[in-house]
Amino acid sequence: MLFLYFAPRNTPMTIEYINTEEELLNYQLYHASRSERIKKKRKWSRLRFPIIMLALVIFTIFLQHYVHAAIYVAIGIAYLIWYSWYEPRHYRRHFHGYVREHLKENDTIRITIGPDDVHYTSAEGEASLRYSAFEEFVELPNDILLRMGPQAIVLPHRSIQDLGAFTTFLKDLATRHSIKWMDDRNWVWK
Repeated sequence: MLFLYFAPRNTPMTIEYINTEEELLNYQLYHASRSERIKKKRKWSRLRFPIIMLALVIFTIFLQHYVHAAIYVAIGIAYLIWYSWYEPRHYRRHFHGYVREHLKENDTIRITIGPDDVHYTSAEGEASLRYSAFEEFVELPNDILLRMGPQAIVLPHRSIQDLGAFTTFLKDLATRHSIKWMDDRNWVWK
């Protein structure tokens, strides 16, 4: 459950909640979808086999075995269709296992957003983070991410009573501290 206390501009705001597997899984998938390394890996994985099939097609056409060339073309197209269905599920399964392994059940997280820093408390420990540590705030369909490079604080939408006021508060905070705000509410894992 998320408890949200709104306060005047210079007064700290406190949020308490428990992250779920789905929220952390969505963060992992979002991060993977924005990672240049993973984008390259996914593209190469998708194209490696069709490139081999194309080489076989060219070779069999050179040998005038047109039926074999047509078979290799069909195999390459079938692979592209199958892989576009398989790959998102593969990544989801992979990250689901990662989240399940690292998620602390019933770990209450308490975040205090103050005028100068964000204070984060969980069962793992405490941290006081200056706003200069944050690269961007990202609004996703079900969460808000306070990103610090590859790490982020995941704030779920699910129990915020006044989401509009909360996002306005964060946008104002982002503007005051020169933090990039991204509205990615249309993001979908594919």
